[in-house]
Amino acid sequence: MSGVAGILSRRAGKPATAADIQQMLARMRHRARDGASWWSDTAIALGHAWLNTTDEAGPGPLTMAGGRLAITADCRLDNRDELLARLGIRDKSVADAMLVMRAYLTWGDASPTHLQGDFAFAIWDSERRALFCARDHFGVKPFYYHASDRRFAFASEIGPILGLDDTSARISEHQISGFLAGLTDDPQSTAYTDIFRLPARHSLTVTDSQVVLRRYWQIQPSGRPLRSDAAEEFGHLFKQSVHNRMRGTDAVGAMLSGGLDSSSIACVAGLARAATRKPGLPTFSLIFEKGSSMDEKPFIDAVLERPGLDSTLISVGNYAPFAEFERILEEQEGTFLAPGLSLTRSIYRTAGAQRMKVLLDGHGGDEVVSQGHGHLHELADAGRWMELWRELRGASNTYGDGMLGMYFKFLTVYGPAWRIAKLRGMANR
Repeated sequence: MSGVAGILSRRAGKPATAADIQQMLARMRHRARDGASWWSDTAIALGHAWLNTTDEAGPGPLTMAGGRLAITADCRLDNRDELLARLGIRDKSVADAMLVMRAYLTWGDASPTHLQGDFAFAIWDSERRALFCARDHFGVKPFYYHASDRRFAFASEIGPILGLDDTSARISEHQISGFLAGLTDDPQSTAYTDIFRLPARHSLTVTDSQVVLRRYWQIQPSGRPLRSDAAEEFGHLFKQSVHNRMRGTDAVGAMLSGGLDSSSIACVAGLARAATRKPGLPTFSLIFEKGSSMDEKPFIDAVLERPGLDSTLISVGNYAPFAEFERILEEQEGTFLAPGLSLTRSIYRTAGAQRMKVLLDGHGGDEVVSQGHGHLHELADAGRWMELWRELRGASNTYGDGMLGMYFKFLTVYGPAWRIAKLRGMANR
């Protein structure tokens, strides 16, 4: 990913300087393989750490409308053709960030509703004296911020914000305790009391006197019966989604674990490469000892028999899960539930050494075709006990009757007493 950063001076705050934004970009140099740049005016400074993954992309920040607008954006727009037509733009090589600014000129604060893809951006509107920020519909691109009476600062990571001289590094006991108790994650909170996340499908407008958060999109279930061609439509959308992420660069690889998620993605991407007579898609797989409960090499081998794939097999060997733990904590910048991160980092290193710029993976695939286990906590927190019971019963059909006991044990160890009592009552009915 590329990276964005910015500082807006508010009221009688210290003017933003090029030195400040350069300091923030220095903390994100790992995102700037293709360079870093910045732009500043009296009250605002914007920075961009650039990883070029699309052929239309260009370094930022960018300005337009006679200098009225300036943008820094980490984005990949998937409805470019539609936007070009609706905005009357003939130059098909225009950068995604410029398209975002043109969309803002046309639709104003409603512009994110017209964008499809992954994006996090901030637009300085000198006429309104306002900074307009937005994050994509599913929160793929990160966006963190700190707001005080004197200054508003944002970045793709927490570290650059913490590096500013007036930002507190005080730990949020509320967020940490909620994480340890297994409560549903707050989409705005971070591990630090004074740093927040811009939630997915939200925009943020910052002026001297206000910081206004707005939701610009919400999933609306249709309530209609499942269509007979739903599987075909899902397949079409799935293939289009994979192709969208391969736009503009040949430096694309894929993680391949042998599971259905990564295998499906690798096969679709490999066929796309084969159809254009390009070299096989590089895949990266972790290999465990034969006989290990984590050995999925037979499934990996079956996938690699498909056309258009080249393999890199990475032997796990003597796995030391805590060897890089401090580095992982530094990279994650907060609480996380991902015990396999120490394993996947070896894939990232290997892919990076082969100069991959885009690495496809199947992370989150379960949540695409189901609601994921996190939905159970959401139902419990909302007191929707009958729905929770139905979901648990349904999950037990897949994972066995032990699923009910496992979740009950989880609540007993980590959950509040009121949640345990309610679930116990449901079980006794």
